[in-house]
Amino acid sequence: MSDSLHIEQARSTRDLRAIVSFPWQLYRNDPCWVPPVIADRLARFDPATNPMFRHGEAQAFIARRDGRIVGTVAAAIDYVLNKVMHAEGFASLGFFECINDYAVAEALLSVARDWARARHAPALRGPYNFTPNDEPGLLVEGRDRPPVILCSHTQPYYLDFVERFGFHKWGPDEFCYGLSVADYRPDLSNLPPKLLRVVEAVRKRSGAIVRPIRLDDWDNELGLAHGIYNKSLAVLPDFTPLDADEFRRQGKAMRPLVDPDLAMFVEIGGKPVGFVLALPDINEALLRCNGLRYPWNYLQLWWRTRRLRGMSFKIIALDPDYWRRGLDALMYLELARNTVRKGFTWIDMSLTGEDNPQTNKLASLFDARVYKRYRIFQLEL
Repeated sequence: MSDSLHIEQARSTRDLRAIVSFPWQLYRNDPCWVPPVIADRLARFDPATNPMFRHGEAQAFIARRDGRIVGTVAAAIDYVLNKVMHAEGFASLGFFECINDYAVAEALLSVARDWARARHAPALRGPYNFTPNDEPGLLVEGRDRPPVILCSHTQPYYLDFVERFGFHKWGPDEFCYGLSVADYRPDLSNLPPKLLRVVEAVRKRSGAIVRPIRLDDWDNELGLAHGIYNKSLAVLPDFTPLDADEFRRQGKAMRPLVDPDLAMFVEIGGKPVGFVLALPDINEALLRCNGLRYPWNYLQLWWRTRRLRGMSFKIIALDPDYWRRGLDALMYLELARNTVRKGFTWIDMSLTGEDNPQTNKLASLFDARVYKRYRIFQLEL
Protein backbone atom coordinates (compact mmCIF):
# COMPACT_ATOMS: atom_id res chain seq x y z
CA MET A 1 0.00 0.00 0.00
CA SER A 2 1.47 3.37 -0.97
CA ASP A 3 2.05 5.94 1.74
CA SER A 4 -0.66 8.19 0.31
CA LEU A 5 -3.35 5.47 0.27
CA HIS A 6 -5.29 5.03 3.48
CA ILE A 7 -8.20 2.78 4.44
CA GLU A 8 -10.63 4.14 7.03
CA GLN A 9 -13.67 2.70 8.72
CA ALA A 10 -16.96 4.42 7.92
CA ARG A 11 -18.06 5.78 11.29
CA SER A 12 -20.61 8.49 10.55
CA THR A 13 -23.63 9.23 8.40
CA ARG A 14 -21.40 11.50 6.39
CA ASP A 15 -19.05 8.59 5.67
CA LEU A 16 -21.96 6.38 4.57
CA ARG A 17 -23.26 9.10 2.28
CA ALA A 18 -19.80 9.31 0.76
CA ILE A 19 -19.85 5.56 0.14
CA VAL A 20 -23.24 5.48 -1.59
CA SER A 21 -22.38 8.60 -3.61
CA PHE A 22 -18.94 7.41 -4.78
CA PRO A 23 -20.31 5.50 -7.84
CA TRP A 24 -21.30 8.85 -9.40
CA GLN A 25 -17.57 9.49 -9.76
CA LEU A 26 -16.86 6.09 -11.33
CA TYR A 27 -19.77 5.75 -13.74
CA ARG A 28 -20.62 9.32 -14.71
CA ASN A 29 -19.66 8.67 -18.34
CA ASP A 30 -21.23 5.20 -18.55
CA PRO A 31 -24.61 5.40 -20.37
CA CYS A 32 -25.66 1.99 -19.02
CA TRP A 33 -25.20 2.80 -15.33
CA VAL A 34 -28.42 3.31 -13.37
CA PRO A 35 -27.84 5.60 -10.36
CA PRO A 36 -28.98 3.87 -7.16
CA VAL A 37 -31.64 5.49 -5.01
CA ILE A 38 -29.66 7.20 -2.27
CA ALA A 39 -32.28 6.65 0.44
CA ASP A 40 -32.47 2.93 -0.35
CA ARG A 41 -28.71 2.46 -0.17
CA LEU A 42 -28.42 4.36 3.10
CA ALA A 43 -31.20 2.21 4.58
CA ARG A 44 -29.05 -0.89 4.00
CA PHE A 45 -26.64 0.42 6.65
CA ASP A 46 -29.37 1.38 9.14
CA PRO A 47 -30.04 -1.15 11.94
CA ALA A 48 -33.52 0.33 12.31
CA THR A 49 -34.51 -0.69 8.78
CA ASN A 50 -32.24 -3.63 7.87
CA PRO A 51 -33.13 -6.81 9.85
CA MET A 52 -29.70 -8.27 9.14
CA PHE A 53 -28.33 -6.15 11.99
CA ARG A 54 -30.61 -7.90 14.50
CA HIS A 55 -28.51 -11.03 14.18
CA GLY A 56 -25.42 -9.87 12.36
CA GLU A 57 -22.97 -7.05 11.89
CA ALA A 58 -21.31 -5.10 9.11
CA GLN A 59 -18.52 -2.63 8.59
CA ALA A 60 -17.90 -0.33 5.64
CA PHE A 61 -14.50 1.04 4.64
CA ILE A 62 -13.33 3.95 2.52
CA ALA A 63 -10.07 4.16 0.59
CA ARG A 64 -8.63 7.64 0.27
CA ARG A 65 -5.56 8.82 -1.59
CA ASP A 66 -4.35 12.33 -0.89
CA GLY A 67 -7.69 13.04 0.77
CA ARG A 68 -9.76 11.92 -2.23
CA ILE A 69 -12.04 8.85 -2.17
CA VAL A 70 -10.76 6.20 -4.56
CA GLY A 71 -12.70 3.13 -3.40
CA THR A 72 -15.19 1.59 -1.00
CA VAL A 73 -16.04 -1.83 0.38
CA ALA A 74 -18.16 -3.37 3.12
CA ALA A 75 -18.10 -6.73 4.87
CA ALA A 76 -20.99 -8.28 6.77
CA ILE A 77 -21.78 -11.48 8.60
CA ASP A 78 -25.18 -12.90 9.48
CA TYR A 79 -24.65 -15.17 12.49
CA VAL A 80 -28.11 -16.76 12.35
CA LEU A 81 -27.71 -17.61 8.67
CA ASN A 82 -24.26 -19.08 9.31
CA LYS A 83 -25.66 -21.21 12.12
CA VAL A 84 -28.26 -22.60 9.73
CA MET A 85 -25.61 -23.26 7.10
CA HIS A 86 -23.11 -24.86 9.51
CA ALA A 87 -19.82 -25.40 7.67
CA GLU A 88 -21.03 -23.44 4.65
CA GLY A 89 -21.18 -20.12 6.49
CA PHE A 90 -19.58 -17.02 5.06
CA ALA A 91 -19.06 -13.29 5.42
CA SER A 92 -20.39 -11.20 2.56
CA LEU A 93 -18.38 -8.76 0.48
CA GLY A 94 -20.33 -5.80 -0.82
CA PHE A 95 -20.37 -2.17 -1.90
CA PHE A 96 -17.07 -2.84 -3.65
CA GLU A 97 -16.23 0.03 -5.97
CA CYS A 98 -12.83 1.41 -6.88
CA ILE A 99 -10.87 3.25 -9.50
CA ASN A 100 -8.94 1.26 -12.08
CA ASP A 101 -5.93 0.69 -9.81
CA TYR A 102 -5.18 -2.76 -8.41
CA ALA A 103 -3.34 -1.31 -5.42
CA VAL A 104 -6.60 0.28 -4.27
CA ALA A 105 -8.57 -2.92 -4.86
CA GLU A 106 -5.95 -4.99 -3.03
CA ALA A 107 -6.09 -2.70 0.00
CA LEU A 108 -9.91 -2.78 0.12
CA LEU A 109 -10.17 -6.54 -0.33
CA SER A 110 -7.48 -7.07 2.30
CA VAL A 111 -9.32 -5.08 4.94
CA ALA A 112 -12.58 -6.91 4.17
CA ARG A 113 -10.75 -10.27 4.38
CA ASP A 114 -9.13 -9.36 7.68
CA TRP A 115 -12.45 -8.19 9.14
CA ALA A 116 -14.07 -11.50 8.17
CA ARG A 117 -11.16 -13.56 9.53
CA ALA A 118 -11.35 -11.76 12.87
CA ARG A 119 -14.94 -13.03 13.15
CA HIS A 120 -13.94 -16.60 12.25
CA ALA A 121 -15.87 -16.67 8.98
CA PRO A 122 -14.74 -19.64 6.87
CA ALA A 123 -15.09 -17.69 3.61
CA LEU A 124 -15.65 -14.26 2.11
CA ARG A 125 -18.27 -14.29 -0.64
CA GLY A 126 -19.86 -11.76 -2.93
CA PRO A 127 -20.48 -9.19 -4.07
CA TYR A 128 -23.73 -8.91 -2.09
CA ASN A 129 -25.07 -5.61 -0.77
CA PHE A 130 -25.55 -7.18 1.94
CA THR A 131 -27.69 -10.25 1.24
CA PRO A 132 -27.66 -12.63 -1.75
CA ASN A 133 -30.79 -10.83 -3.01
CA ASP A 134 -29.24 -7.34 -3.01
CA GLU A 135 -27.68 -6.72 -6.45
CA PRO A 136 -25.65 -9.95 -6.39
CA GLY A 137 -22.63 -10.66 -8.52
CA LEU A 138 -20.15 -9.03 -10.85
CA LEU A 139 -21.30 -8.43 -14.39
CA VAL A 140 -19.50 -10.96 -16.61
CA GLU A 141 -21.36 -10.47 -19.90
CA GLY A 142 -23.82 -7.92 -21.23
CA ARG A 143 -22.45 -4.45 -20.65
CA ASP A 144 -24.22 -3.06 -23.72
CA ARG A 145 -27.53 -2.29 -22.03
CA PRO A 146 -28.60 -0.99 -18.61
CA PRO A 147 -29.47 -3.45 -15.85
CA VAL A 148 -33.07 -4.02 -14.84
CA ILE A 149 -34.48 -3.49 -11.37
CA LEU A 150 -32.61 -5.35 -8.58
CA CYS A 151 -29.58 -6.05 -10.80
CA SER A 152 -26.17 -4.40 -10.83
CA HIS A 153 -23.78 -2.81 -13.30
CA THR A 154 -20.11 -3.19 -12.39
CA GLN A 155 -16.78 -2.11 -13.83
CA PRO A 156 -15.17 -4.67 -16.20
CA TYR A 157 -11.80 -4.54 -14.42
CA TYR A 158 -13.30 -5.84 -11.17
CA LEU A 159 -13.17 -9.38 -12.57
CA ASP A 160 -9.41 -9.22 -12.93
CA PHE A 161 -8.98 -7.56 -9.53
CA VAL A 162 -10.88 -10.18 -7.51
CA GLU A 163 -9.24 -13.09 -9.33
CA ARG A 164 -5.75 -11.61 -8.84
CA PHE A 165 -6.51 -11.32 -5.15
CA GLY A 166 -7.38 -15.04 -4.96
CA PHE A 167 -11.15 -15.18 -5.29
CA HIS A 168 -12.65 -17.92 -7.45
CA LYS A 169 -16.06 -18.49 -8.98
CA TRP A 170 -18.59 -19.78 -6.48
CA GLY A 171 -21.85 -21.44 -7.42
CA PRO A 172 -23.73 -21.17 -10.69
CA ASP A 173 -23.69 -18.02 -12.76
CA GLU A 174 -26.89 -15.97 -12.75
CA PHE A 175 -28.60 -15.15 -16.05
CA CYS A 176 -30.82 -12.37 -17.33
CA TYR A 177 -33.02 -13.60 -20.16
CA GLY A 178 -34.68 -11.23 -22.62
CA LEU A 179 -37.81 -11.80 -24.65
CA SER A 180 -39.65 -9.47 -27.03
CA VAL A 181 -43.45 -9.55 -26.77
CA ALA A 182 -44.08 -6.70 -29.18
CA ASP A 183 -45.42 -9.11 -31.82
CA TYR A 184 -47.63 -11.19 -29.55
CA ARG A 185 -51.29 -11.14 -30.50
CA PRO A 186 -53.75 -9.88 -27.85
CA ASP A 187 -55.25 -13.38 -27.56
CA LEU A 188 -51.73 -14.92 -27.34
CA SER A 189 -52.61 -17.34 -30.11
CA ASN A 190 -49.07 -17.06 -31.49
CA LEU A 191 -47.43 -18.26 -28.29
CA PRO A 192 -45.52 -21.54 -28.57
CA PRO A 193 -48.14 -24.23 -29.40
CA LYS A 194 -46.63 -26.62 -26.85
CA LEU A 195 -47.24 -24.11 -24.06
CA LEU A 196 -50.86 -23.54 -25.10
CA ARG A 197 -51.50 -27.30 -25.18
CA VAL A 198 -49.96 -27.77 -21.74
CA VAL A 199 -52.00 -24.96 -20.22
CA GLU A 200 -55.26 -26.24 -21.66
CA ALA A 201 -54.58 -29.71 -20.28
CA VAL A 202 -53.64 -28.30 -16.87
CA ARG A 203 -56.86 -26.32 -16.62
CA LYS A 204 -58.95 -29.41 -17.33
CA ARG A 205 -56.98 -31.81 -15.17
CA SER A 206 -56.16 -29.87 -12.01
CA GLY A 207 -58.89 -27.30 -11.56
CA ALA A 208 -56.15 -24.80 -10.70
CA ILE A 209 -56.92 -21.10 -10.71
CA VAL A 210 -54.59 -18.11 -10.89
CA ARG A 211 -55.58 -15.11 -8.79
CA PRO A 212 -53.99 -11.68 -8.28
CA ILE A 213 -52.28 -10.82 -5.04
CA ARG A 214 -54.55 -9.11 -2.51
CA LEU A 215 -52.86 -5.84 -1.67
CA ASP A 216 -55.40 -5.13 1.06
CA ASP A 217 -54.22 -8.30 2.85
CA TRP A 218 -50.52 -7.66 2.29
CA ASP A 219 -49.05 -9.17 5.45
CA ASN A 220 -50.89 -12.48 5.06
CA GLU A 221 -50.13 -12.67 1.36
CA LEU A 222 -46.46 -12.00 2.06
CA GLY A 223 -46.46 -14.81 4.62
CA LEU A 224 -47.90 -17.24 2.06
CA ALA A 225 -45.30 -16.22 -0.51
CA HIS A 226 -42.48 -16.57 2.04
CA GLY A 227 -43.39 -20.16 2.83
CA ILE A 228 -43.69 -21.13 -0.83
CA TYR A 229 -40.43 -19.34 -1.69
CA ASN A 230 -38.28 -21.17 0.84
CA LYS A 231 -39.86 -24.55 0.11
CA SER A 232 -39.57 -24.12 -3.64
CA LEU A 233 -35.91 -23.12 -3.72
CA ALA A 234 -34.74 -25.46 -0.95
CA VAL A 235 -34.12 -28.12 -3.61
CA LEU A 236 -31.26 -26.06 -5.10
CA PRO A 237 -27.86 -27.11 -3.69
CA ASP A 238 -26.62 -23.60 -2.80
CA PHE A 239 -29.90 -22.05 -1.67
CA THR A 240 -29.94 -20.22 1.67
CA PRO A 241 -33.41 -19.66 3.19
CA LEU A 242 -34.71 -16.16 3.81
CA ASP A 243 -36.02 -15.46 7.28
CA ALA A 244 -39.37 -13.72 7.69
CA ASP A 245 -37.89 -10.33 8.61
CA GLU A 246 -35.65 -10.22 5.55
CA PHE A 247 -38.50 -11.35 3.30
CA ARG A 248 -40.67 -8.56 4.71
CA ARG A 249 -37.89 -6.01 4.15
CA GLN A 250 -37.64 -6.94 0.51
CA GLY A 251 -41.41 -7.04 0.17
CA LYS A 252 -41.73 -3.57 1.65
CA ALA A 253 -39.19 -2.21 -0.83
CA MET A 254 -41.08 -3.75 -3.76
CA ARG A 255 -44.62 -2.95 -2.66
CA PRO A 256 -44.87 0.48 -4.37
CA LEU A 257 -44.16 -1.30 -7.66
CA VAL A 258 -46.36 -4.36 -7.17
CA ASP A 259 -49.17 -4.62 -9.71
CA PRO A 260 -51.79 -7.33 -8.93
CA ASP A 261 -51.85 -8.17 -12.63
CA LEU A 262 -48.15 -9.04 -12.44
CA ALA A 263 -48.06 -10.67 -8.99
CA MET A 264 -50.27 -13.75 -8.75
CA PHE A 265 -50.84 -16.97 -6.81
CA VAL A 266 -51.89 -20.30 -8.26
CA GLU A 267 -54.32 -22.23 -6.08
CA ILE A 268 -55.61 -25.80 -6.03
CA GLY A 269 -58.70 -26.38 -3.98
CA GLY A 270 -58.32 -22.92 -2.47
CA LYS A 271 -54.74 -23.60 -1.30
CA PRO A 272 -51.95 -21.36 -2.66
CA VAL A 273 -49.20 -23.63 -3.97
CA GLY A 274 -47.19 -21.24 -6.08
CA PHE A 275 -46.73 -17.62 -7.04
CA VAL A 276 -45.26 -15.51 -9.78
CA LEU A 277 -43.86 -12.00 -9.40
CA ALA A 278 -42.95 -9.49 -12.07
CA LEU A 279 -42.27 -5.78 -11.71
CA PRO A 280 -42.32 -2.89 -14.15
CA ASP A 281 -38.68 -2.13 -14.93
CA ILE A 282 -38.44 1.15 -13.09
CA ASN A 283 -34.73 1.27 -13.92
CA GLU A 284 -35.79 2.64 -17.31
CA ALA A 285 -36.96 5.73 -15.43
CA LEU A 286 -34.27 5.78 -12.73
CA LEU A 287 -31.60 5.88 -15.44
CA ARG A 288 -32.32 9.61 -15.80
CA CYS A 289 -33.36 10.48 -12.24
CA ASN A 290 -29.98 10.95 -10.53
CA GLY A 291 -30.67 8.60 -7.61
CA LEU A 292 -33.59 10.80 -6.49
CA ARG A 293 -31.12 13.14 -4.84
CA TYR A 294 -33.19 16.28 -5.33
CA PRO A 295 -36.94 17.06 -5.15
CA TRP A 296 -37.28 17.62 -8.90
CA ASN A 297 -35.91 14.12 -9.55
CA TYR A 298 -39.20 12.72 -8.19
CA LEU A 299 -41.12 14.67 -10.81
CA GLN A 300 -38.80 13.24 -13.46
CA LEU A 301 -39.45 9.75 -12.07
CA TRP A 302 -43.24 10.20 -12.19
CA TRP A 303 -43.07 11.40 -15.78
CA ARG A 304 -40.79 8.62 -17.00
CA THR A 305 -42.68 5.79 -15.25
CA ARG A 306 -45.66 6.56 -17.49
CA ARG A 307 -43.71 5.23 -20.47
CA LEU A 308 -42.02 2.04 -19.24
CA ARG A 309 -41.57 -0.55 -21.97
CA GLY A 310 -40.02 -3.39 -20.01
CA MET A 311 -41.39 -5.78 -17.42
CA SER A 312 -38.97 -7.73 -15.23
CA PHE A 313 -40.08 -11.24 -14.32
CA LYS A 314 -38.39 -11.91 -10.98
CA ILE A 315 -39.54 -15.28 -9.74
CA ILE A 316 -41.86 -18.16 -10.22
CA ALA A 317 -41.99 -20.31 -7.09
CA LEU A 318 -43.90 -23.55 -6.82
CA ASP A 319 -44.25 -26.01 -3.94
CA PRO A 320 -42.18 -29.05 -5.06
CA ASP A 321 -45.13 -31.31 -4.14
CA TYR A 322 -46.90 -29.78 -7.15
CA TRP A 323 -44.06 -29.88 -9.66
CA ARG A 324 -44.48 -31.55 -13.05
CA ARG A 325 -48.18 -30.69 -13.21
CA GLY A 326 -47.84 -27.78 -15.61
CA LEU A 327 -48.81 -25.18 -13.01
CA ASP A 328 -45.74 -23.09 -13.84
CA ALA A 329 -46.88 -22.89 -17.47
CA LEU A 330 -50.33 -21.79 -16.31
CA MET A 331 -48.89 -18.94 -14.23
CA TYR A 332 -46.57 -17.92 -17.02
CA LEU A 333 -49.41 -17.74 -19.53
CA GLU A 334 -51.46 -15.47 -17.26
CA LEU A 335 -48.41 -13.26 -16.75
CA ALA A 336 -47.82 -13.07 -20.51
CA ARG A 337 -51.47 -12.21 -21.12
CA ASN A 338 -51.38 -9.32 -18.65
CA THR A 339 -48.00 -8.14 -19.93
CA VAL A 340 -49.31 -7.80 -23.47
CA ARG A 341 -52.57 -6.22 -22.31
CA LYS A 342 -50.68 -3.55 -20.38
CA GLY A 343 -48.60 -2.58 -23.38
CA PHE A 344 -45.15 -3.80 -22.34
CA THR A 345 -42.98 -4.65 -25.33
CA TRP A 346 -40.29 -6.81 -23.74
CA ILE A 347 -39.81 -9.13 -20.79
CA ASP A 348 -36.70 -9.56 -18.69
CA MET A 349 -36.27 -12.76 -16.68
CA SER A 350 -33.76 -12.26 -13.87
CA LEU A 351 -31.91 -13.42 -12.01
CA THR A 352 -31.98 -17.10 -12.92
CA GLY A 353 -29.30 -19.51 -11.79
CA GLU A 354 -27.81 -21.57 -14.58
CA ASP A 355 -28.87 -24.64 -12.56
CA ASN A 356 -32.50 -23.55 -12.05
CA PRO A 357 -34.60 -26.23 -13.81
CA GLN A 358 -37.95 -24.42 -13.86
CA THR A 359 -37.10 -20.99 -15.22
CA ASN A 360 -34.48 -22.21 -17.68
CA LYS A 361 -37.02 -24.66 -19.10
CA LEU A 362 -39.58 -21.89 -19.52
CA ALA A 363 -37.00 -19.58 -21.08
CA SER A 364 -36.17 -22.25 -23.62
CA LEU A 365 -39.85 -22.80 -24.37
CA PHE A 366 -40.27 -19.09 -25.15
CA ASP A 367 -36.98 -18.93 -27.06
CA ALA A 368 -35.70 -16.26 -24.66
CA ARG A 369 -32.02 -15.35 -24.92
CA VAL A 370 -29.41 -14.70 -22.23
CA TYR A 371 -28.35 -11.05 -22.45
CA LYS A 372 -26.50 -10.65 -19.13
CA ARG A 373 -24.50 -12.96 -16.89
CA TYR A 374 -23.45 -12.32 -13.29
CA ARG A 375 -20.94 -14.23 -11.16
CA ILE A 376 -20.39 -14.67 -7.43
CA PHE A 377 -16.84 -15.09 -6.10
CA GLN A 378 -15.47 -16.64 -2.92
CA LEU A 379 -12.23 -16.52 -0.98
CA GLU A 380 -11.57 -19.26 1.57
CA LEU A 381 -10.23 -17.90 4.83
